[in-house]
Amino acid sequence: MILLSPEELGRWSYYFDELYGVAIVEPIGLEASSASGWLRQFSGEMLDLLGRKLTWGDAIILKTAEDYLAEAIVTWNKKHFDGRTNCRLFTPEEYLVRLAGTET
Repeated sequence: MILLSPEELGRWSYYFDELYGVAIVEPIGLEASSASGWLRQFSGEMLDLLGRKLTWGDAIILKTAEDYLAEAIVTWNKKHFDGRTNCRLFTPEEYLVRLAGTET
C-alpha cells in the first residue's frame, strides 16, 4: 500500500486531470439555474436512476455519462450498468484492446 503525505495528496488531487489525462467535468445545468433549482432537478434524476437498481455512486457515474452523451463507460464492474443504459460498456482491458485497434 502506498501512503501519501498530506502535501503529496494535495498535489495529487490538484493535478489529477494532468496525471491521468482525463477531463474533469461539472454537472450539467449548474450555470442555468439557482442552486435549489439545480438540486431539485438533480435529486429527481438521481431517484430515477436509483429506481434502476443502481448504487448512489454508480448512479452519479451513469448520470454524468448520459448527460455528456458519453460514447462508453469504462468500468471494472460492467454488471453494475448492464441493462441500465444505452452507453457501451467496457472493462479497462477491453477498452485498451479497442484503442489498440485489435478489437474483434
